[in-house]
Amino acid sequence: MNLHENSDFGRKVFFVDFSEAFKTDIVPALLENEIELYVIDSYKKAKNILRLYPDSICFICIDRDLPPENWFNFIMSFEQDPMLSTIFFGIASERNDEGVKNHFLLNATIPAGFISLNIDDDTLVDNLMRILDLNGAKGKRKFVRADCEDDILVSADCTIDGARIPLKITNISSAGVSCLAEEKFTSFFKTNLLIRDLHISLRSKKIQVPAIVMHSSLKDKVLTVLLLFTRGIPISAQIIVREYVQHCLQKEINDQLADAPPDKSNYAKRTEGDNSDAFLISIDTAELSNDEGEYLTK
Repeated sequence: MNLHENSDFGRKVFFVDFSEAFKTDIVPALLENEIELYVIDSYKKAKNILRLYPDSICFICIDRDLPPENWFNFIMSFEQDPMLSTIFFGIASERNDEGVKNHFLLNATIPAGFISLNIDDDTLVDNLMRILDLNGAKGKRKFVRADCEDDILVSADCTIDGARIPLKITNISSAGVSCLAEEKFTSFFKTNLLIRDLHISLRSKKIQVPAIVMHSSLKDKVLTVLLLFTRGIPISAQIIVREYVQHCLQKEINDQLADAPPDKSNYAKRTEGDNSDAFLISIDTAELSNDEGEYLTK
């Protein structure tokens, strides 16, 4: 598949150099929309991880760490690297500098557009979701899932016909969990059985939710059970599950970055092959075609 075609499996979404306010106010809303997202706190870490995920979407906030002209050179450097040239870029800024905005849009390949952060949170989330949907962020999947079989601080149990059954969660999403149980409990997990009180402990947080047995199978004396949360799951429980899923996914990325050397490139210099005009170019959108003017002023 061409990496610029939308994948059925969706795309990882990275946010580089965004503010703490963005992480606090906007990221949870995107998680609620089941976006698989990751936060990278410095551009010096970005290339190391993006090379591992060449079909991802990456938004870069150009308000800190580097001046806009250096950010432009940073983005242009991706086009010179075969492992990075397929990244779907988006630019974000709180500043309303039309010269900077126009220069990025006209001289760099930015399929995810230029996003103003100087708007209310609801509108910003709507704008981001529209862009993410257009670029196939979710694909055909509906929920973001995290593997947690090795997390000793995760556990679950339920009671069926008076028997307390301990469960080992192997993966989890806001839709449900896949669990392991002892062979002796095989007959308890009948398809479509409603479990009214499934107790789940996710590190320091505990939830109690109703769930339905969707499937169970026994192999090598290990019982695997798929439990689907019912529509009656409290919103507070959904938030706890999404936060845990995000914790797992972000930890995986952080572990990959732990021993990677920082990017020490000098982005004050132009990349080879960059023949664009001087950076702070003044463009009167009234002189552009209707289509160009509409795109630049979105």
